[in-house]
Amino acid sequence: MTFTSSQFLWLQFIRLYITSILGWSYHVTKITLQGYIIVPESDLTVVKNTLVSHIELTRAESGCIVFKVTVDSLNPNKFDVYEEFCNQESFEQHQIRVKKSTWGKVTHNVKRYYQISSG
Repeated sequence: MTFTSSQFLWLQFIRLYITSILGWSYHVTKITLQGYIIVPESDLTVVKNTLVSHIELTRAESGCIVFKVTVDSLNPNKFDVYEEFCNQESFEQHQIRVKKSTWGKVTHNVKRYYQISSG
C-alpha cells in the first residue's frame, strides 16, 4: 500500500499518540522516502539556490543515513529525491524541521510524488 507523504505523517502521528498513551515502546525501523518533486518554473531559481543548504542541514540531522536530491537529466523542473532515516522518530523530526525552514517556505508550490516505506 502506498500513501502520500501527508497521509503517512498523519498515520504516524496517530500511531505515536496511541503508543504514548498505552506506554508501548517505539519500534526502531529504517524509513525510506523515494520519489520526485516538480518545481514550477516561477520558483525554480529560488529552489535551486536553497537546495545546497537544505541538503547540508538534512545530512547533519541526527538519524539521517542518506539524503540525495538531484535534478532530472531530462526535465530541469523535476528533482529526484531519496532519503533514509534510521528510525521513524528521526524521519518525523526531519519533516518538522523542514516545514519550518527556508526550504519549506520556498517549496510551498512544489508538487511532491513520494513513496515512503519502512524496514
